[in-house]
Amino acid sequence: MGIAPNVALAKSFLTALNRLPKPIRKRTNELLTKFSENPTGSNLNFESLSGMRDPKVRTLRVNQQYRAVLMHPPKGNLYLFVWVDNHDEAMAWAKNKVFDVNATTGALQVLDMEYVEKAAEEVKTPPPKAVGLFAALSDKDLAKAGLPSVLIPTVRAIHSEAQLDEAQPFLPQEAFEALFLVACGMKIDTAIRESSRPQAVEPGAVDTEDFAAALVHPASRHEFRLIQTEDELTEMLDSRLDTWRVFLHPNQEAIVRTNFRGPARVLGGAGTGKTVVAMHRARHLAKKFDGEKILFTTFNRNLAKNISDLLDGFCGPERVSIEVTNIHSWAVNYANKTFGKVTIAAAPQAKECWDAAIGGGKAHLDWTRSDYETEWKDIVQFYGANTREQYLRVSRAGAKKKLKRAERAKIWEGLDAFRDELDKRGLMDWPDVVRKVRQHLQETGEHAYRAIVVDEAQDIDAEQWRLLRALAPEADNSLFITGDGHQRIYGKPITLSQFGINIRGRSRRLKINYRTTEQVLRWATGLLEGADIDDLDGGTDNTVGYRSLYSGPEPDIHTFGSNREEAEFLVQRLRSLTEATPPEEIAVVAKFKNQVRAYSEFLTDAGIENTILDGDSTGPGIRIATMHRVKGLDFSHVLMQLPGKREISKDPRDKSLLYVAATRCRKTLSVLTRA
Repeated sequence: MGIAPNVALAKSFLTALNRLPKPIRKRTNELLTKFSENPTGSNLNFESLSGMRDPKVRTLRVNQQYRAVLMHPPKGNLYLFVWVDNHDEAMAWAKNKVFDVNATTGALQVLDMEYVEKAAEEVKTPPPKAVGLFAALSDKDLAKAGLPSVLIPTVRAIHSEAQLDEAQPFLPQEAFEALFLVACGMKIDTAIRESSRPQAVEPGAVDTEDFAAALVHPASRHEFRLIQTEDELTEMLDSRLDTWRVFLHPNQEAIVRTNFRGPARVLGGAGTGKTVVAMHRARHLAKKFDGEKILFTTFNRNLAKNISDLLDGFCGPERVSIEVTNIHSWAVNYANKTFGKVTIAAAPQAKECWDAAIGGGKAHLDWTRSDYETEWKDIVQFYGANTREQYLRVSRAGAKKKLKRAERAKIWEGLDAFRDELDKRGLMDWPDVVRKVRQHLQETGEHAYRAIVVDEAQDIDAEQWRLLRALAPEADNSLFITGDGHQRIYGKPITLSQFGINIRGRSRRLKINYRTTEQVLRWATGLLEGADIDDLDGGTDNTVGYRSLYSGPEPDIHTFGSNREEAEFLVQRLRSLTEATPPEEIAVVAKFKNQVRAYSEFLTDAGIENTILDGDSTGPGIRIATMHRVKGLDFSHVLMQLPGKREISKDPRDKSLLYVAATRCRKTLSVLTRA
């Protein structure tokens, strides 16, 4: 059922709503539902106020103590809910707010006039000989960025990035983003284009009285959302709802809604919202192709479970069309149904097979079992080389151990013997299962899905890509891929075009980090120094233009001379953090499982409740996990043990692992090292 009046919610309203006591939140939700049916009802206390800077401000009485704040323009039937709080706090919040349509961009903006006036006073006495950060921009440039004219003098008085950070809460989001990128070295037009906003229009082309039109502007949709149905209103008022589910950045929304004429790839560093975009894309496709199946897949089983849970609370009826699973699970389930039960070789069983194949002096060239395992994974399974002839023909470029042709033939004897040992025991390796399923699909021409969304693409191996190519139909919007080579912690670099996945002209990039502070981001990116990062299609990727919009403290680095010193610091630090932060929002992260267990044991002894994240385990308290396990998760605070140099190999995936762990935090990062 549609809503007659145009009711809209601001991100600020949902943030304030979720801070309220549960009974007040429930009462507010009931009131909004009632108001959306008939805003002029006689039993609603809908009031205009005196003493407000903006005559469009109204309040709605929740009860004797609480008030909701709305903006209601004189023309039309738009009602925009912007805040809810105790009476006095709600009035104080609304008193100096002004709601206007930007005359240059057409976006709806909220200005704090108290800040504008205070900043204007400070502008009168600028620092002597100081050069403004935006001195090279004209007033027209600043207006194109979305800056209201009343704030231009204030921005001209900004002389450092620190001052820009201080001004962020009071600037329109789209204006701050553009100015931030300019401060990082971008041209103004490039900065505007990076946020996928329409170019500014000629003076007079924007109707500054048309607030309904302003609400559908891309920059407005990042902060405000017009409600279309009662079900949508109920969904948005759900206390479990995170704002990312409703308010996408214009750049993200543009990617989600693009009609791609083939496979598409989205790159982006940690925290840029790739998984959010992938989930919105899956939902968009499920609605677009009503009744047809959409597959959302990723490499990691834990991440697939997290995404499935999020989609449960995020989607409506279209959720039944979206299947979420990691690729290995999908392949095994399909194989079990099609060929009968398959058994994957566990690590101890694989060791037995290797011992039988190359033990007792049967290994050649002084190769160890580890050498054979690497050759099996990186050469035999990567290329699907099942015969001696195939193995001798495939490339070994990049392999650590160089082999002449005759030497390769000798090594093949051990590899082939390992295959025989697997067969004798009725065991299969993961790539073997994936390959068998893929070959069956190619023979039958079966396409069970209208579209496939792939997240964390950098960790997917060659045989899995061949399967995904076989699963996806040759059609528009059939394959949507998100990934980041900087975060590769499992697989080896691949080139999508090698598997028949052509993304030319359909590649997008996300550069704005919404999770980690700029200080943490710089430190984490420094961990990757010297590493060659690929773009998943044969090219190279870099972090140029990759920035966070948030500022915070530098990572604090602590060096300890003993386990006892480290334990005492951890206990003190965690007790301090939990005074203001739920313990479930704090993570202690290490590279190795034995260190994770050690942390858990001494925190338990100190009376600090904790849970080791392992598989699907959940529980109360501080989260303790390996760096691999926290992939795809985020926390307010992260305490990360930095391994010693001897514990970090030359494998670039080790550097990526540290980068992944460091970028899990939203507020602070503490780094623990040993002397």
